[in-house]
Amino acid sequence: MEQHTSLGLLFVTLLILNLTNIYSARIPCEGAKPQVCFPGTFYDSTNCVGCTRCPAGSYSDQWSTHSYCKKCRICQGVFTYQTNCSSIRNAVCQCAAGFRCRGENCVSCVRNCDAGQEPAEDGCRSCPPGTFSNLTELHCIPWLNCTAQGRVVLKNGTNKMDVVCGPSPTADVPVEETPYNPEGNTMVHVVLIVISVLFVMSVVVFTLHLMVWSKKKVKNIFKPVPHFQLIQTAQQEDACSCRFPEEEEGEAATATFQTALSA
Repeated sequence: MEQHTSLGLLFVTLLILNLTNIYSARIPCEGAKPQVCFPGTFYDSTNCVGCTRCPAGSYSDQWSTHSYCKKCRICQGVFTYQTNCSSIRNAVCQCAAGFRCRGENCVSCVRNCDAGQEPAEDGCRSCPPGTFSNLTELHCIPWLNCTAQGRVVLKNGTNKMDVVCGPSPTADVPVEETPYNPEGNTMVHVVLIVISVLFVMSVVVFTLHLMVWSKKKVKNIFKPVPHFQLIQTAQQEDACSCRFPEEEEGEAATATFQTALSA
């Protein structure tokens, strides 16, 4: 009887030891207090090495005792990356050109609305009467109320354009008064005085030059004409010398005639 009891106790002891070894192999860090890890890491409870950096494609954005990192978001299809994923931050996706985000964190993309429309649950819808959208606003906005502003409507609005307001015909147009500036007025006066002095000096100099020029011109008009002595040319001298023989012949003939009478 005692022998059977001893064998039973031995069997139970061996069974307990085997179960303890199996449990210890599955949870090697049993009894250890989880470590708080900083962003970009996680608590490695499998290998009992403390905080380990998040593997590629995952991230941890806060202090935690988690034994895992979150999976990064993948931007594909109609989505493009606005910010890439890192060990401490998830990726941020945005819609491609011609689309807009819908929902928190841009969970889906829908096509942009045209002018005169605004986003709706099922796509786009036309702006209600009295509102407009010109592509600069995501949603339709009300027209201006010209009457409330004391103005009149110059051009009616459409679903793509706002109302154009103008001044009321009975409204007094305020006259803008120029503030008095003594320094500016003094400078203007100085400039005007300088310009006036320069103009007067120019007139005086011009007048003096004109008087001197006129005086010289009068002297040249009343200046006596110089006497010129006529110089006979060689031809004129030859012509005169030709007349001398005729005169001599005439004198000789007269003398001969007078001698004949006296004889």
